[in-house]
Amino acid sequence: MTAVLERSRDEKHPAVLWAWRLLRLDFTGIAFAALFFCLSLTPSLLPRDWLFAGLIGGINAAIGYGIGVFVVKMVGRFVLAGRG
Repeated sequence: MTAVLERSRDEKHPAVLWAWRLLRLDFTGIAFAALFFCLSLTPSLLPRDWLFAGLIGGINAAIGYGIGVFVVKMVGRFVLAGRG
């Protein structure tokens, strides 16, 4: 019990480290997600309810994030790997 109390503030619990690793986001992925979300808000000829518009916006943001992360990984693997 005292070992837990004497743990320094710099040492983090493994569960906290695992949770922060899950929350690590890619900047380019977020940029693509924002772009795709904004594109989902463009006007269309079909009227959309607010719930459906939010659902489509979230799906488009998730797709945009995936494409952004994929682009970064491919650029890092094929373009930047040949430089050094």
